[in-house]
Amino acid sequence: MEVTVEEKGVYDRTITVRIPAEEVNTALNEEVGKLAKTVRIPGFRPGKTPKGVVESRYKPELSVEVADKLVNGSFVSALQETKLTPVSRPTVELEEVARDKEFVYHAKIQIFPEVDPQGYEGITLTRRSAEITDQDAQEVEEGILDRNSEYVEEADAKAQNDDQVLLDFEGFVDDEPFAGGKSAENGYQLVLGSNTFIPGFEDQLIGCAAGEDKDVTVSFPDNYHNDDLAGKEALFKCKIRSISRKVKAEMTDALAEKLGIQEGGVDELRNMIRKQLEQQADDEQKKLVKQQILDALLKANAMELPSQLVDHEIEGMVERSKNDLKGRGQDPDKLGLTDEQWGAQFKDTANERVLLGLVIGAIARKEKIATEEADIDAYLDDLEERVGQSIKKWVKENKEQLDEIKGTVLEQKVMDFIVSKADLTEESVSYKELMAPPPAPEEDAEKAE
Repeated sequence: MEVTVEEKGVYDRTITVRIPAEEVNTALNEEVGKLAKTVRIPGFRPGKTPKGVVESRYKPELSVEVADKLVNGSFVSALQETKLTPVSRPTVELEEVARDKEFVYHAKIQIFPEVDPQGYEGITLTRRSAEITDQDAQEVEEGILDRNSEYVEEADAKAQNDDQVLLDFEGFVDDEPFAGGKSAENGYQLVLGSNTFIPGFEDQLIGCAAGEDKDVTVSFPDNYHNDDLAGKEALFKCKIRSISRKVKAEMTDALAEKLGIQEGGVDELRNMIRKQLEQQADDEQKKLVKQQILDALLKANAMELPSQLVDHEIEGMVERSKNDLKGRGQDPDKLGLTDEQWGAQFKDTANERVLLGLVIGAIARKEKIATEEADIDAYLDDLEERVGQSIKKWVKENKEQLDEIKGTVLEQKVMDFIVSKADLTEESVSYKELMAPPPAPEEDAEKAE
């Protein structure tokens, strides 16, 4: 077998493999022999058809089988000989398969880049951390009580913000009712101040009483999703059926049990609240440090990437996005996007993900960072505690899941290594400051001025 490689671009290679005629004849003889045992040709008894007749009659079919056999039997050896690692399956162009003639095929591949990672030592990092205060825990507790509050009808009440109003309504534009502008027969429950309706609608119901009729005049926003109504003034004729006032829940063992606390009641619920806040703060701290590292690695390791790697990442991101939409009851096909438009949404992010994957892998190899069984067990123990389920056995028996977790653990070990070599500044902040979304670029610019 003779193997040659031609460079067609930065990562594109064409491997040409020439297989001697003797091997072609051997493969052809084997396939003819197998076929001769099963074919039925008029004038010959089953299994007694001369091999020359079989070869002549079934030449196209035999050529396909022999070519497939010769390619599969030689391509891995060709890669080993050339020391090339393809990004994905090759595109193979076949030449003629003929007796007493060498067989030639051309495999077009892209190869992985050789990455020499840069800029991962001495990165300037800021690690923000927060101590959970009683006030932080109290605010979460208040939120729990608020979400578990109940509304109690008050016959003589005048509607105010946070009240739940049960009303009938019908909307008119230019004195004509419009589709979707009428409440159902059993009315509509609206919490005032929730901004559920068009701006200004809820404010005009404040002060109303049960049994009262109220005309509400509002204008649909210019960007309203219904073009027929966008920017138009509408009159809603409303009838207030009832007004209910929120009765705040109390922190009791019964509420704790309702929230899934089997033992320990209120004390255990409060312990869980604090523990979750601490976990959230720790996760956010690590996420912010990781993002600083990733930004630095992207800046220091800009390079051209194999298009097949990026395309594969884009395909995965598009598929996950479509599945997410389906999971939320939406049909992605109804968005009317072409394949190119779907892919364009994720191109930049896909490029970053591919580059970071290559660089992090290169750092791991260079620094001899690897995942050990103990690392996997520790990760799964922590995951089990978070989700409250035993999943370790299932993960270890599921190769795809296990490989994904190994990648996650390896990435975290590389992050930890980079932090250990970084110019690290510690900063103490409040929990709210830590969890607040980063300012928009224009806000940063304003502060700089």
